[in-house]
Amino acid sequence: MVQKRNRIRSDDEKNVKFRLRSIVWYRVTIGKQPTGAIVAPKVIDTNRCISCRTIEKESDSALPDLDGWIFGCDRCQSCCPHNQKAPMHRSPHFDPLFDPLTISDREWLAMSEEEFLLRFGNTPLARSGLRRIQQNVRINQEKNEE
Repeated sequence: MVQKRNRIRSDDEKNVKFRLRSIVWYRVTIGKQPTGAIVAPKVIDTNRCISCRTIEKESDSALPDLDGWIFGCDRCQSCCPHNQKAPMHRSPHFDPLFDPLTISDREWLAMSEEEFLLRFGNTPLARSGLRRIQQNVRINQEKNEE
């Protein structure tokens, strides 16, 4: 009987440590996200998430700012304390295929669907499509004019 109690106590301690780590992660990450999408530990409001808004879905609510992003975001990934300790990849398969910063807003807006498919048809950008990326470029331009 005593061993069973100790085992239960040990499991409880592990759960408490896990919950504390989750709370620390939340507090560190919450201040570094531009839209407040992480509303609680392990809870994301997808209407506020830049990645969801630029890639996954059209939303009824207006997102006040895409924070300059036209596809995805990863801000929460880069500020996550767990990811800070992760080693950098060593496989060339994970290297970027192109540098998106070399493409100007003007180039994105002038790009034809054919050119987009030739350049990006085998990349994650195809998931959103050219129309969506051009829409996100315009949203950022309008925000910068304010």
